[in-house]
Amino acid sequence: MLEDNIEEIKALVLYFDQINIIEQRHLHIVAPTNAKPDRNGKVKAQVISTNDFTDEKFLLHLKEFEKNKNIKYQIDIDSVGESPEKGISSVSSDMQINDLVLFHSELVGKKHNEQQIVDEKGRIVLSYDLELNKESSILSEKLFNKTDNVNQLLSYYARVFKTFVNYYEQGKDVLTSSKYVNDLFKEINKTDRFKNAQIAFKNEFNVTPSFALEAIKLGVPNLGKFPPEEILRFKENSKDELLEFQSKLENLTFDLLNNYDYNYINTNAQKIADLKIRPLIENINHTLDNSKYKVMQELIKEAKDPKSYSPLLLTFSDQISNSMILLISAGIVGLNVGLEHYARIKEAKKDGIYYLYKMNKYFA
Repeated sequence: MLEDNIEEIKALVLYFDQINIIEQRHLHIVAPTNAKPDRNGKVKAQVISTNDFTDEKFLLHLKEFEKNKNIKYQIDIDSVGESPEKGISSVSSDMQINDLVLFHSELVGKKHNEQQIVDEKGRIVLSYDLELNKESSILSEKLFNKTDNVNQLLSYYARVFKTFVNYYEQGKDVLTSSKYVNDLFKEINKTDRFKNAQIAFKNEFNVTPSFALEAIKLGVPNLGKFPPEEILRFKENSKDELLEFQSKLENLTFDLLNNYDYNYINTNAQKIADLKIRPLIENINHTLDNSKYKVMQELIKEAKDPKSYSPLLLTFSDQISNSMILLISAGIVGLNVGLEHYARIKEAKKDGIYYLYKMNKYFA
């Protein structure tokens, strides 16, 4: 929940009606400075819950979404996983999450100076230094003051991962911006224990959040500079196109489920979106751009004294519909050209990918 993740939330709002964001709160034990210990030497302290892992700028930038109920914050209760079906072992409660995180610490950074040492109890301990990757370095600097001790960072990752698996086990759609947590989730998918737990998952015909996110990002690569109000205005004015787009993604997901499971689609969403969605965007761009040029040629042929109206014809670009109405009303072009254009646009809008096309033009 850092400022870097705001753009992804904006993209998700363009698809989903409501997003629940889990706050990873931290408990602080605070004792009054002037408190006197009792006869047992203990001092009464107060436990304070704070959202230390949430950037204030994150909350500030998304205030409009929160006010509009597009996003809702929930405190992570850090409960043990509960299996959705009796007789199925819960992965997150049965598995040693901390050990799993440590075992795959190479996903956090590159190992250096590996050596085995014997501790005071005679146990063999593997010791190494970690050169943190980009994501881990950012988290370490922003959340833990870039300390050389990575234990706090790994503990944080363990907590996020546990929450991620807990919700997934309950059949909820979950998403994380952390590449490490996603990579770790791919590793856990390979275990027999996780495959057994998957038996209880609700296999509904819907779209994974990762797939929806990657598809939106193909339509608009950079939403960071646009305020929430602008995103909500576009979404409100594009309800019909959004419904068609959601239907398109559901149909694509249905086809993918013939060969892959729901989780594979979720964890490989970027690659799938690139293979399945990008060609569709390129196709509709090509189709509508060609249509626009054809209409332009017909307009120039049909227009009475085109040179006189050349400034008006030059405005005939993204606002093609408004320009067309003006041209027909002024008697510059005939009705047949306008009807042909509207037929092309109407046909394009039936294709769910038109939502991404419209989005690309709007946020360009």
